Amino acid sequence: MMNQHGRLFYLMGASGSGKDSILSGCRKRLSSDGDYRDMRCFIAHRYITRRPELRGENHVWLNSDEFNQRVESHAFSMYWNANGFSYGVGVEIDNWLASGINVILNGSRGYLPDVMKKYSDVVVPVHIHVDPEDLRKRLIKRGRESSEEIEQRIDRAKRLNSELGPEVRTIDNNGSLSSAVDAFFEVMNRECTDDLRYNVKGCR
Repeated sequence: MMNQHGRLFYLMGASGSGKDSILSGCRKRLSSDGDYRDMRCFIAHRYITRRPELRGENHVWLNSDEFNQRVESHAFSMYWNANGFSYGVGVEIDNWLASGINVILNGSRGYLPDVMKKYSDVVVPVHIHVDPEDLRKRLIKRGRESSEEIEQRIDRAKRLNSELGPEVRTIDNNGSLSSAVDAFFEVMNRECTDDLRYNVKGCR
């Protein structure tokens, strides 16, 4: 991966931390008129063995056989299992990175060590922080888990948060969504301006 110039922004966060909302906010800005539209930045779609939800992630649904066929055909740049489902990211992101295009990816904290190894010179891990009490309220409102499952998720989030290394950038999502998206683009701007091919306005 030494010849790649694009950055891989690997977005992580506990269930309920707002990853999908932040990605949606990024997508709107990148597709709007003005400075954001000119950014050389794509949001990667994930391939998941979970049927799409009306308000959930805009992913590509595959059944288990289709997913395994893609694994066997080396069609994924990375893949992992979590929460009873399989998740994959297409090899197209390697072509984007090699072309100087930046990539935003909804990632898994459990898979981070593998990503840090494979994309060591281009990955920028970004963690979304939400206070435990706010996270609890969001999970209760979402209504997917029992009270016990919610507390397990919160405990797991606390544990994993304490294990994040110094290479991980953290953005706060306890306030407005717009502020969190602003913070994410600020991280992108700082990382991308290290490359002289980009100007100070962003990843271009």
